Amino acid sequence: STTVYPTKVKVTSAGDPYIKKYFSKRYKTDNGDADFYVMRYAEVLLNAAEAAARLSTSTSDAFATEALGYINQLMKRARESVNDPSQPSVEPADWTSSLFADSNDLINTIIWERVFELGNEGHEWFDTHRLGADWILKNVCKPLNTFNELPANIKFWEAAFNETKITEELQTIRKGLLLAFPEYETRYNPAITSADQNDFYIK
Repeated sequence: STTVYPTKVKVTSAGDPYIKKYFSKRYKTDNGDADFYVMRYAEVLLNAAEAAARLSTSTSDAFATEALGYINQLMKRARESVNDPSQPSVEPADWTSSLFADSNDLINTIIWERVFELGNEGHEWFDTHRLGADWILKNVCKPLNTFNELPANIKFWEAAFNETKITEELQTIRKGLLLAFPEYETRYNPAITSADQNDFYIK
């Protein structure tokens, strides 16, 4: 079990904050709606890098340079995370402005760095929702379908999923970003009718 700060409440592995880090500080037996107060240094750097990159208008202006500086702190830390600190690794190399076509390319690369660095820490739901359906279609659905349809993969995927293809219909992807109203909300709020329910994802 794990002790949840600051109440010292013990939770079992089913509620382990390392599996899902957003919990109410009053957590007892179910999920709450308050953040579990943990943010790794890497997340701080990635947040700052993305914010600066979104303010940039080119890959070499002051904001882009600031974004690269935050990312390169992360790269430096990774290189020095070796058994012998006196012999740091040469990888991952620092990012430079010449690696990116434009500001959008820099932003997108930072997003993917978030995926790699913060994987399995509960960020994916929040990141995909704030990035939206257009980003998911371009960066997830289409590339996965292209990969699955490669000659080397198609036989396996046909056998495993009976030629299942990830939707590329933007409205369907957009709907998939919504959640149903909680049952207790529909029960106690007379203004919400069955017609209002976002239940398309189970139909």
